[in-house]
Amino acid sequence: MVFQRRRCKGVMTCRVAVVILAFVGVLAACVPVSSFTAEAQDRLESILERGKLVVWVDPNYPPSTMLDETQPRPAGTRCTPAEYTASQFSGFDADIAKEVARRLSVEACFVTPSWMEMITGGWEERWDIVFGSLAITYPRMEALYFTHPYLTEPAVFYVHKDNAAFQTVEDLSGRRIGTCAQCTYESYLNQTLQLPGSEIEFRVQSPQMVVYYTEVWALQDLAKGDGVILDAVLTGQQIGEEAIRNGMPLRRLDEPVFYSYIAAAVDRKGKQNAELMVHRISEIILDLNREGLLRKLSTQYYGVDLSGLVENFDFESLHQFDRESNP
Repeated sequence: MVFQRRRCKGVMTCRVAVVILAFVGVLAACVPVSSFTAEAQDRLESILERGKLVVWVDPNYPPSTMLDETQPRPAGTRCTPAEYTASQFSGFDADIAKEVARRLSVEACFVTPSWMEMITGGWEERWDIVFGSLAITYPRMEALYFTHPYLTEPAVFYVHKDNAAFQTVEDLSGRRIGTCAQCTYESYLNQTLQLPGSEIEFRVQSPQMVVYYTEVWALQDLAKGDGVILDAVLTGQQIGEEAIRNGMPLRRLDEPVFYSYIAAAVDRKGKQNAELMVHRISEIILDLNREGLLRKLSTQYYGVDLSGLVENFDFESLHQFDRESNP
């Protein structure tokens, strides 16, 4: 599937560090930018200095992210012509990104490079963070740092509504199943999926996988008829239910086969230290959960609260900033 610095020793230490960064940002207003080398700057410090958070999103992944280029760009935006403004994106992921930016007192700007450019890291500072329904997995942690999750995603099989033969997940063994490329669903079907905080039972044997850029396209093919192109699709419950609400003739098969934790992600290969950024945004996400905003937005966009297990996730168990875990 396919700089070594002192670590924060706890939430209070990270909060103190963020306050220090805010003070540094004030000083930076009086010092030429050239005085700060890319090596010396912290990623969060850099974002606060320029006043915007550049976010990678999928432009067409409803109801998580939806692009509307007809919406006007606000006057005085810090977003470049190559970036979309907050007014041009909606959806669960997009709204979380906007709220995180607001609490950092910066503007949210959006970019939409390919999934492969994003998932492999090495972004070369073209964007700061991903809010893209991205599940935390061990292989992805080799290229990316993850924040505390902001959603739990049930993975569910969907079949055509006219199909009466498939009643359990096991009935799909050997069948043509649509899935997304290099995603958790493909890994599940390959029986290679390993997720922090989840135990997984592989219930489908020897599937005939049909891989798509996004499982939304797979659902569209499944909707063309029972067995015409596909027998089933494995996707997130919120994506499948949105397709049904939009009129696709599908039905959910059985209970979820696994749950993944969805988080924002930052480039592990970046030149700037990302540790304070990851911890600060994790604090904001936990605040959003405790204030009920994650529940509200999840219900608004997905029709169900998928935030219930967020608080219980053991973020420190990822050991992302331990010296021995760094590549």
